[in-house]
Amino acid sequence: MKKILIIDDNGQGLDTLGNLLRKHGYSATEVVDDVREANDALRQSEKRYRDLFENAPVGLFRSTPDGELLSVNPAMAQILKYDKTRCSMTHICNYDFR
Repeated sequence: MKKILIIDDNGQGLDTLGNLLRKHGYSATEVVDDVREANDALRQSEKRYRDLFENAPVGLFRSTPDGELLSVNPAMAQILKYDKTRCSMTHICNYDFR
């Protein structure tokens, strides 16, 4: 098993990750399980957001502060008369909202 050395701001070795975890009552397995659980929760949250965005009955979009569209949901695409067979996202991105 590889040891991970924790260093300070000056590059001096402080301790190994395993030793630090044990000193604070954790095991590497617990940390890995916590990270895996957090990643699963993040994936579920991203899926809920994506489903909400894609299936909302109202037009939603993300844009830069300058108004450049980054993404639009299907309802917004319909409002903008966006036809996926004839246009690209680049064309939508040039839509001027000002």
